Amino acid sequence: MIIRTCFCVSIFTFLVLMSASAFGNCAPTYCKGSVNDVLEFVYVHENGNIYMKVVDPQKDLLNCTLSEGVYMTLDAANSRQREIYATLLTAISTKRTITLRITENTSNCRVSYIMMNI
Repeated sequence: MIIRTCFCVSIFTFLVLMSASAFGNCAPTYCKGSVNDVLEFVYVHENGNIYMKVVDPQKDLLNCTLSEGVYMTLDAANSRQREIYATLLTAISTKRTITLRITENTSNCRVSYIMMNI
């Protein structure tokens, strides 16, 4: 009976850990995970900014203020906006893992760069 209980606890622990790893992971300076687990949608605004809705349950850990409480902002003034957006679109279409690095203490959670696992 003890062995059976230990086995069930081990299986349960494994499943909990696996389900937790399926989500994105936000920290004070970035969000990382499968693009589908980190972002709900992306839109390009007429002001030139690109807004990314963060769905990660840990988004409150970010050391910035999300625009409207949910959006990271890829600012039109970012000199590498096109490259970052192209990498993001590639990650979306190929379902890759990304890391979105923010500029700390920004009022719109400004994205400074992106990394994509290949």
